[in-house]
Amino acid sequence: MQLDKQISKFKINTKFVDEFSKEIYEQTYKYGSEDINGTQLRVAKDLASIEKDPDFWTQEFLWALEDFKFMPGGRITSNAGTGLKGTTLLNCFVDGFVGEDQDSMEGILDALRRQALILKSEGGYGFCADVMRPRGAFIRGIGNESPGAVRMLDMWDTQSSVITEGSGKKSKNEKGKVKIRKGAQMVTMSCFHPDIEEFITAKQTSGRLTKFNMSVLITDDFMDSVKNNKPWNLEFPDYDAHSVEYKKNWDGNIKKWKALGYSTHVYKTYENANELWDIIMNSTYNRNEPGVLFVDTINRLNNLRYCEFINATNPCLTGDTIIKTNRDDMRMDEVIDIYKSGKSIKVLSYDEENKKYEYSEVEWGNLTKKDAEIIELEIEDGSKIRLTPDHKVFTENRGYINASELTENDILLSYE
Repeated sequence: MQLDKQISKFKINTKFVDEFSKEIYEQTYKYGSEDINGTQLRVAKDLASIEKDPDFWTQEFLWALEDFKFMPGGRITSNAGTGLKGTTLLNCFVDGFVGEDQDSMEGILDALRRQALILKSEGGYGFCADVMRPRGAFIRGIGNESPGAVRMLDMWDTQSSVITEGSGKKSKNEKGKVKIRKGAQMVTMSCFHPDIEEFITAKQTSGRLTKFNMSVLITDDFMDSVKNNKPWNLEFPDYDAHSVEYKKNWDGNIKKWKALGYSTHVYKTYENANELWDIIMNSTYNRNEPGVLFVDTINRLNNLRYCEFINATNPCLTGDTIIKTNRDDMRMDEVIDIYKSGKSIKVLSYDEENKKYEYSEVEWGNLTKKDAEIIELEIEDGSKIRLTPDHKVFTENRGYINASELTENDILLSYE
């Protein structure tokens, strides 16, 4: 049955309320020659295909989809009903290392294989790097030293870049997608890992690990050390003293490793944990990365904590946000395009220490999220800002807070 006849069979008449929404749809979710009603029918029919009465449930799903009363995840809208067997209907995956001997080349390549398949299917990818040995750790099997966990991340970064780039050209195939989902990745590393300083400062090298969002896993013990000015150790399992146990039991969880009675090797001790905390905060303030995840709090509140340990996630102004630059008022995605072309561009930012606005050179820019939750802030002058809930916003009364924490009593700094 032709698409127009199928649409007439079911009741659906979705219309865009603005050209921007239509543009995003056509660039990101449209498949082949379909229009928005064809897309929603495609999704509804696919969702209803497993029901006893597919026609009835197709119409029920269409009722929810029509005029965007309900919006499925981006991968559902993009891939459901297309017949593209290599794509996923899930936006986000958290993976990592599995089985025994996780910190081996076999374990690493196994994780890289899953990353490749997930990214190829357009899924987002997140994992924790704690399993891998620190830089300089001696590997007896090859008689050489490890390049370290952060250096190994270059393999994930490069693989993401190659797999998700496609041909780099607009497809001329009528069944081809206008745009494939770029590699959305999150990597985490714990505050105990000996490579944590390199992890924190990695993106201060231009062009390095550009396919990652990076976050430090912060433990309760570390925060207690910060608050009370206690020493803090960077440590890793003593795999020479426990070679059999290391292959069998090491999964990146240092607390569990110690609870089993195994020893660690201390690579560095900070006399005051605030030394490491300041490195994190300075990098976050100056470079917007890394983020921090309070890992013990996450696991304490996890209702599946009895059967799993969370050490990674797969979590920003939106691309259409207008920001001030030294060239003109421009969209955020346009600024990133200029930066990636190798040209200089500066954006207006607030210097909290000197209490003034100034133009600063863009030193890093990338697409960090797709299909993310978006909130809209309306300022008293009627202007609006669209951003993700975890985006930091500077207020006069409370300093930096997450956008999701803003209230009517908060005062945002304005540029005049």
